[in-house]
Amino acid sequence: MLSAARPQQYRAGRAFQSDWESAERAVDPTGEYVDGGQQREPMTEGQRKAVLRLNRAERELGAEGSALVHDVLVQGMTMEQVGERRGLRIRRWHDYFSRRLRECIDRLALLYGFATSHAGQNPPALNRKGWTTS
Repeated sequence: MLSAARPQQYRAGRAFQSDWESAERAVDPTGEYVDGGQQREPMTEGQRKAVLRLNRAERELGAEGSALVHDVLVQGMTMEQVGERRGLRIRRWHDYFSRRLRECIDRLALLYGFATSHAGQNPPALNRKGWTTS
């Protein structure tokens, strides 16, 4: 999907993927902690900010939008796989998920500051170093 994206969509998708990878390293479920075992690495400031950006994105995209973006950008699913996962194999659903994904990535582009809204209603942009205001 990202190969056909506009530059700001592509950058937003890559920023989301980067934040997801950073946040995933902060909360590694494979590193079991037991008494006397190794302690987990503390969360870095960059990881903390990545988690904050992801939380903001999830609120902005909603539950279905967040799940769709995660399925495609993190899990690498195709639109056919997205539909199959939801038990929806009709072409109309494929088209719907494609449009919805573009809407979500456009929203991410606004959130990450790679695009601006013509209506003047953008949310505060998410800066790689922290929050900024529009």
